[in-house]
Amino acid sequence: CGNCDTCLKPVETWEGTEAAIKALAAVYRTGERFGAGHVIDVLVGNVNEKTERFGHVDMPVFGAGKDIPARTWQSVYRQLLAMGLIRIDHEAYGALKLEPEARAVFRHERQVFFRKDRPASERRTKKAERGERKSGLSGADGSLFEALRAERMAIAKSLGVPPYVVFPDTTLIAFATERPRSRKELLGISGVGQSKLERYGDAFLEIILAQDG
Repeated sequence: CGNCDTCLKPVETWEGTEAAIKALAAVYRTGERFGAGHVIDVLVGNVNEKTERFGHVDMPVFGAGKDIPARTWQSVYRQLLAMGLIRIDHEAYGALKLEPEARAVFRHERQVFFRKDRPASERRTKKAERGERKSGLSGADGSLFEALRAERMAIAKSLGVPPYVVFPDTTLIAFATERPRSRKELLGISGVGQSKLERYGDAFLEIILAQDG
């Protein structure tokens, strides 16, 4: 049509087969036991208590992706999830698991292309602005709310349920403003019961802790 965002700003892609192999290998080599935040720490070579405790600093995959920013790796894992190459195991506290389709990537039988993230100055889409208006949050709280919404959408899609079944907006707003830092603190927020804490808690806690550095 020449008028919509897709026409005016077509999505740019990059050939990411090798990056996909590194991302999938990091999940595999760490035992398919961890969420994206920790696996990205391993990829970029982030030495911290957790990577040292589990011996991941001594693995060949440690630092294998340090040439790519952590933010880009976050996008890579979101897109691998959307492609059906990995899944989130909510019964294993949000651990990433490989899907059978990942084998074709390892064998170079499948080429992978990723969408390029737009610069931060362009990232505030109308959808994000609507989210801010809906939540009444802005600044760091608004950014965290959007990240939590994205995680909720990914979980909802993987389960085939509406997003509010995972957590309602009011709970995400409380996450963004109160910044719980432990499972116990999560449990103290309205909308979080023991069942949802076990299934989804760690995935959201990881995002909150990452935002707070």
